[in-house]
Amino acid sequence: MDSTTQHMSLGPLDHMLPRHYARFVIYLSLKPDVSYKTAFNELQRGLSRTFAQLPWLNGKVFWQSRKAPHWRPGQLEVQYKPFNKEDTEPWQFKYKELNTDLSFEELKELGFPADTFEDEDLLWAPFAPDLDKGADVFIAQASFIPGACILCASVFHSVSDGMADVSIFKIWADHCQNLPVTGTNGDEVLANCADRNLLEQLWEKERGNKPYADMDNAKNWSIVGLDTPKHLSRSKDEKALLSKSQRISERSDRSRVFYISPTNFAALKRQCAQRNGLVSGNDAISALIWRALIKARLEADKKIHDTKVDMSEAQLEMTIDGRPYLELPPTYLGNVVLLCRARLSTTTLTSPETDVATIAQTLRETTSGINSVTALDAYSLARSLKSYRRFDERSTPVAGARMLITSLLAMPASSMGFGDKGIFGNGGKAEGIRPLMGALNKYFRICFVMPPTAYGGIEVVFNLSDAELDCLLQDKDFEKYALHVN
Repeated sequence: MDSTTQHMSLGPLDHMLPRHYARFVIYLSLKPDVSYKTAFNELQRGLSRTFAQLPWLNGKVFWQSRKAPHWRPGQLEVQYKPFNKEDTEPWQFKYKELNTDLSFEELKELGFPADTFEDEDLLWAPFAPDLDKGADVFIAQASFIPGACILCASVFHSVSDGMADVSIFKIWADHCQNLPVTGTNGDEVLANCADRNLLEQLWEKERGNKPYADMDNAKNWSIVGLDTPKHLSRSKDEKALLSKSQRISERSDRSRVFYISPTNFAALKRQCAQRNGLVSGNDAISALIWRALIKARLEADKKIHDTKVDMSEAQLEMTIDGRPYLELPPTYLGNVVLLCRARLSTTTLTSPETDVATIAQTLRETTSGINSVTALDAYSLARSLKSYRRFDERSTPVAGARMLITSLLAMPASSMGFGDKGIFGNGGKAEGIRPLMGALNKYFRICFVMPPTAYGGIEVVFNLSDAELDCLLQDKDFEKYALHVN
């Protein structure tokens, strides 16, 4: 690259997330008689302005050169050039007309199933790109069907987390409306919104002289998704588990959508608060999901006599936004994902004697272990790694009793609208939002708690096998709160 190329080194927490695209689909309705090209051009105009404001979105992620200052194995960087919106259109944004008989109204009636289309139909780039050739920081595609634009976009996961992604999409939407650009909370998006030195400055001020031994414990390591160095070698069972998850990945689970009404969500929170414990709505919904999905998994495995994998312990990882704990503004556009890791024996988790309130309280106690002190200690440990390849150890494989819940409850997606201008219906606001699940179904056990709908309900999207779904639909405790949509 020439001398105009800028280099943005990614920080310790950026390397914690897997090196793939976290892809979301936004369903935008179109007004009658609006041409697809008109809608695409409007979105492209707003995206050009977004790239001009955040030029690193126009860059690529590469392995950093060994000659770079502070290089270590696995180090990534973004390489980009200044973007001129007057001369250039974002080539990363593609146009497509889908070959389908489905209309927008039919999709809406079906509840926007997460697997209606193949991943490659909705987004042109691979799930996990070749970093030797460079991974585009930002990719997007506008796919059209009668009555709708299906907008799929993603920022490479090593560059931005979910909260940052929503902020970036809102910036794009604001530019489409010619509005003053703000983050999801209405704050101004500052020029240093992606500056990794913000965390370094905090570390130098608060942790530069703290002894490593005072931070080196299992709890702090778990916040960045790792075991302590003294437990680096995996057991034979763990290796077998990961090996099996690779072998059965071809079976591919399916994505399912369930809906929890405002009334049922309120009832669930009341039940979880009955033990005089302070639990959040997120604790309550995560407890309900964890118990039900592991129970369904155990029952399905029992029916097919699958005893090859140890299912004695259930492990749940929940993602936490670390911005409040690390003195970062909500508009910070890097990665600040922290992990809350909970463990229970599957016997205890699925026992009729263990109610959802007990599980929610367990999750609250685990989550409360993340605070401004432990978060910065965990960052310090990640910063101390001699190789970022350590993060490749993280996994929530298809086999076994592990899973990941990513909650988007705190993300105000309803504040994001691409405007009217005679083009989009519903003020340009999303009629539905779904994760693109095709690739995830093959390799990960994951659940997304989606942002609250306009009418206050909660949608959850997760993957499981057909046999597990049959078991889940027989779970009266889950059925009490959650309705199967598709």
